[in-house]
Amino acid sequence: MLFTATGFPADARPPLHPGCLPPHLEIDNREPAFSGVDENAPGRPGVSIVQHGGYPELHVDGRPFFIHAAAFFYARIPRSLWESTLDRYREFGINTVDLYIPWNWHEPQEGEFDFDGHSNPRRDLRSLLQLLTRKGFRCIARPGPTILNEWRHGGYPEWLLERPEYAMPALDRIEGRYPPLANLNSRNAEAAARGWLDNPVHMSYASKWLTAVARELAPYRASQFATLRGAENDRTQKKQPQENAPQSAAGPLLFVQLEDDMALGRLNIVGPAFWRYLETLRGFLEAGGLDTLAFINPEDMRVTAAGFGLAQPIAAMGQWYLRPSPASATERILNAEDASSLEFFVEELKTQPAFPPLIIEYQAGWYAPGDDSRPPPNPASNTLLSTRLLLAHGLHGINYFPLQDTLFPAGYETPWTNHHYRWDAALSLNGFRQARARAVERTSDFLELWGSLLAASHKRADFGVIYPLGAFSPNARDPGAATVHEALGKEDIAQISQTILRLERLAHLAGLASELLDPEYQPVEQLLRDPILLLPVFDAEGKNLSMSDRAQRALVEYVRRGGMLVTFPAPPQGAILGEMWKARPAQPRELPSGARAWPFGAGQVLAISKDFYTWVAPEEDFATGRARFEADWAISALRGIFEYAKIHPAVDRLNPSPASSALVITELASNEGTGLLGERSGGSGLLSVTNLNPGESVEALLDVLSPRAGAAIRPGDTLPLRLTLPPHESLLLPIHFSLCTARTAEKSCDDELTIASAELLRAERSSKTLELAFYAPSRASARLRLRERPSHLSLDEGHLQANWNPDTRELEIEIPRGVAPDFKRVLQVHLPYIPAVPERPEIKHAHPPAGRLLNYSAVGAVRLPLGEDTSLLADPPLFSIPAGHAGDIVFAGENLDESSHDMELRIDGPLNGAATIGIPGHEWRSLHMKLHPEKLESLSAGLRGATSGSTSSGTDPLLQGHLTVSAAGQSTQTPVYFVVVPEKGATGYRFDFDRDANPEWVLENSGLRLIVSPEEGGRAVALVDKASGANLASTVGFFADHFAFTPNPPAINPVRAHGRYGLFNRNYRAEWLEEQAGRALRLSYRAPDVAPAGARIEKTIRLLEGNRFAVDYDVVLETEEATSPRGAVNPFAAPLPAGVEQAFVAVNSVATHFGGAQSTLFCWPVTAPPPEVAGAAGAGTPAHCETFAPGRALFSLPPSASRLEVRTPGKPTVVMEWKNAVMTVEMKIYSALLRLEFSKLRPGGASARPHVEFTLVPAE
Repeated sequence: MLFTATGFPADARPPLHPGCLPPHLEIDNREPAFSGVDENAPGRPGVSIVQHGGYPELHVDGRPFFIHAAAFFYARIPRSLWESTLDRYREFGINTVDLYIPWNWHEPQEGEFDFDGHSNPRRDLRSLLQLLTRKGFRCIARPGPTILNEWRHGGYPEWLLERPEYAMPALDRIEGRYPPLANLNSRNAEAAARGWLDNPVHMSYASKWLTAVARELAPYRASQFATLRGAENDRTQKKQPQENAPQSAAGPLLFVQLEDDMALGRLNIVGPAFWRYLETLRGFLEAGGLDTLAFINPEDMRVTAAGFGLAQPIAAMGQWYLRPSPASATERILNAEDASSLEFFVEELKTQPAFPPLIIEYQAGWYAPGDDSRPPPNPASNTLLSTRLLLAHGLHGINYFPLQDTLFPAGYETPWTNHHYRWDAALSLNGFRQARARAVERTSDFLELWGSLLAASHKRADFGVIYPLGAFSPNARDPGAATVHEALGKEDIAQISQTILRLERLAHLAGLASELLDPEYQPVEQLLRDPILLLPVFDAEGKNLSMSDRAQRALVEYVRRGGMLVTFPAPPQGAILGEMWKARPAQPRELPSGARAWPFGAGQVLAISKDFYTWVAPEEDFATGRARFEADWAISALRGIFEYAKIHPAVDRLNPSPASSALVITELASNEGTGLLGERSGGSGLLSVTNLNPGESVEALLDVLSPRAGAAIRPGDTLPLRLTLPPHESLLLPIHFSLCTARTAEKSCDDELTIASAELLRAERSSKTLELAFYAPSRASARLRLRERPSHLSLDEGHLQANWNPDTRELEIEIPRGVAPDFKRVLQVHLPYIPAVPERPEIKHAHPPAGRLLNYSAVGAVRLPLGEDTSLLADPPLFSIPAGHAGDIVFAGENLDESSHDMELRIDGPLNGAATIGIPGHEWRSLHMKLHPEKLESLSAGLRGATSGSTSSGTDPLLQGHLTVSAAGQSTQTPVYFVVVPEKGATGYRFDFDRDANPEWVLENSGLRLIVSPEEGGRAVALVDKASGANLASTVGFFADHFAFTPNPPAINPVRAHGRYGLFNRNYRAEWLEEQAGRALRLSYRAPDVAPAGARIEKTIRLLEGNRFAVDYDVVLETEEATSPRGAVNPFAAPLPAGVEQAFVAVNSVATHFGGAQSTLFCWPVTAPPPEVAGAAGAGTPAHCETFAPGRALFSLPPSASRLEVRTPGKPTVVMEWKNAVMTVEMKIYSALLRLEFSKLRPGGASARPHVEFTLVPAE
């Protein structure tokens, strides 16, 4: 990794603080590679962090690089979908892929590493890295050892956690929970690090793992170069690289993460052992040849910059999630408090002196819990607002975590996670668009033009705020300071951080922008970015909260060199800072607010003794805060400082109103042109405007300080702008956007888009016509400066009028609102000269990949439902064919070429068929293929020869053929499978729908398809009514086995309680039963963790006639003597508390609906129906019904009840019938848990043999 620094004049750059930057930092006075937004500028190959104007920038191959990344959970995605999924990521403008590399996934057995997929195709990391390189992605690797991504055991191999050195409780291990030190790390990272360091077994195996994975990654580090052919690195399909032209590029690996979720939270404890542990892990990677810059991923770390106190820095990338209340069914709408947290988190990251602010885990939402089918409700608008607010505060990179919903391989989820790892992300597992897709596209469309500028810009702060925790706390460069943590208690930390949040909120209420600065780690030249610094002084009940000498010297030097330091509410402690108070005159100047000012060196000190900020409540909305009676005086006092200093705010609101308080407004200025103390010598920028009001448009009249003007007040330095922003909308508006970006532009060219109230997405030319594409969700204006007057203007092929000022050569244009939902407007400016912007490329469809002219999809094949609204298509295709009927299967074909082509599909094997269809260029067509009925009849006759009463571990009646697809002289062949379903009775077969190397077991008859995963607790993951196509099971599943009592620690989080999710991840033994009515499925498991000494569960599932199915259980509690022979200790043994009895609980999760008359009903007969009407949905019997309401308190049916109907309008009714059990209904947000608790069990006593029957009644 190369670090360089540019931007300040040589005579203005003071020496950097020792230790703040790497010892191999190169101070370079060269001109930066970035100029304007020229994407074609040549640059230095590889990756570097460049200091420019006092701000760090990430440069890749010599150009500023904005990381627009997505987590790619390859272990949760079928191998056959990897390439198509990455192509979808590219379409969304993703340029970087984030890879978690789970240890237990790649070393399933001790010493047996699988990086090539020989044990499971999803483990083929080598092919994945090659694929990323070929497609032109950059990469961030996260190999652990710990991976807290809701992944089994936090990524640790189970064979390792069995070692006593890990002190892993047996119950935690069998449930797949995180190791103890991983949990401790979230509270006390220092103690956790000491525990890891003191465990020689851990350090030895972690060394082997990290060295092994480093050897896989090392060839792809950015300092390595590869010559590629036909690199797929263009998103837009506009520029066509020469086919198979060799391209040379730096390796894709940008950074590597150490551990996971380290130093979470500002109350967490970090000390010398923490940093020693991380440095040791980095050494393991280096031993494998990987010298890439390392980082950690804290959320709200107490001292984010602390890693820059090391001789070789360890950077920090942040996290931000919009966590809704799990029990709340109300939409979680982003609010003012969230906006404040976004600002605070970005500002913490910006205190790192030599690393740009990046967020490695971002999602405006949360994942689906283990007992519901979807995440809590969260509108897609939150994604747009939160990403734009992150950019508004100067973020240089974001990683969607995730961009896509995925699916766990069987048994690898944690207890509290659904096996469908669903976030309601932008893409489904199949790569289909979902609600958040539009927000991601908005960002990617913008980054296509503006990405380089955002990577080389900063939020223009009106003042800085000293965040002193780094100066109060022990840090990486002072390993002996271990007692300060006790001196600085949690209350002190909370007081300090709450003060900073209040000051940031007060700045917003005053129409000002602030940034956080850490004088312990940031050099004086970075403090000198701001003309004014606020230093809050804390009195912690007599504790010495004097800042370190290093921080004090930095602040004194800042004032001596011309800065203004504002202290409050008392003079700061410390002898070095005291020098400035010694220079205080007897009669300092008094400001109207009561502040007293005096000079020191070239700068000034302002002391404020009045309380102007403690009234601020960051949890309030902006309008409420602004309406407080304290607000006027506090805002006047704060702005009075700027009036005294003759400093103009970056953005002035000229007509503030209660409605406009919902606007979050900041200016982003290019690092180019940045000088000391708010001065600027040029550059360009963006105006960020976000409306947090979900129901009201807001108008504003703004006075925007030009990014070419310094903060000192001078006439003509501001740009007026009037705008209207619709509800929950956010815009990034151009300021001084150069229209001289073509390589052929003359130096004298000064054409520009001066300012606009619509978002600029594209600037191109066609001959002498300048084309500007805008996103305009409301009426807008644009102001251009051009060399000559245009001959005429047009907008989307229509004409419009504009004002031309010959003296200033400015053109003012009114832009009508664009057409929903894209709101695009294209302005064409016809000029008498050729504008100096890139020529509009000819729009062409991308050439089909080599050897592929057409895509096809077996749309009529069997799918794996993933809840109600999405599914995974079987691959290879599997078709379900009813016996005795002509087979008719459906395919879809896509023509990737510009010319029309005929597509021929032919199936050969036990079943035969063929079909041909013509497909125009770049279009889809569907086609039907008929199979020969006489062969179906003969094959189905052969299936009826099974012997009743026999068992089988896996013989499948699947028929395999081959599908050949031909077009334009090319052909491809793939296997195809058929299951012939008998007219009467059931068939059973295995098929790996999710391609995780653990086939699902399927029971199917003419009306039902029941898909069971033995490795996931023997649950049915789908129940499909074939007539309607409806899946009646949620992704939590049917047939989940629970028990009434599981011991838990007293303070455990209820969401993560032991036993809450039953035996969700246990590997059941499965076998077929060959019976007269067809196949049945028997599942069995011995559960050693069921209190008091274990249990044996056996359940047999049968499909019955008439859309009915049943499950018969055989459950017995074992005795401790039986489970602990010859005096052996049963690690799971847990005596039942006095008065507590154990019982078996069968849990089924059904999909539900909420909304008036369409809501799901739970109904049971008031009196028991006569036997002859059982299964007939009540047949007129009086019933009591409860209406589904998300999150409603659970309720129990009367003990005498033996039947429940789940009625959802438009869907089949699910009828359950049982005996001698109590039914409890627990309503989640999108589903309901139906809990049947059977009779009490006694260890060594008789087994429970309940029988539960289900009927699906067709919808009316």
